[in-house]
Amino acid sequence: MVAGNHWVLKESQVDGNMTLDSQFQVNGNVTMDQQVQFNENVTFDGDLQINENVTIDGDLQVNGSLTIDTNFEVNGSQTIINHLDVGGDATANHRIGAIDLPTLPAGAPTIQQVLFFATTVVSQPGLLLKGTDGNNYIVFIDTTGGSPNIAIQKA
Repeated sequence: MVAGNHWVLKESQVDGNMTLDSQFQVNGNVTMDQQVQFNENVTFDGDLQINENVTIDGDLQVNGSLTIDTNFEVNGSQTIINHLDVGGDATANHRIGAIDLPTLPAGAPTIQQVLFFATTVVSQPGLLLKGTDGNNYIVFIDTTGGSPNIAIQKA
């Protein structure tokens, strides 16, 4: 059903292709088993599960849970209010940032050092950063000496 410029789906099943040239808003749950592309902003007030690739050329807002089994690309902004869990690698072409202002703990800090390990551990967990030499480095916290130190190894 079309209401003005918007689609209003009370109950619907689409077995073929469906193209929407306007906004798409769902107030319930959605499961999509094929590839999906949205050329506008998308809002889901329920859960969204997509079993193929997704491309969104606008902003994405999901107020429930989001599950995507294959590739996911958002060309606008994406906001995650609570928690993001990545089971594999997460790649950022520019920056990953924590924008909240840190609070210093009470007490005086102790001087620590940054440890560099010339050897590598394959699949070392940590923060992957690119060095000015073009190589990738893993940053992690080493507490083997009893106090925490920032440690770096070449990836």
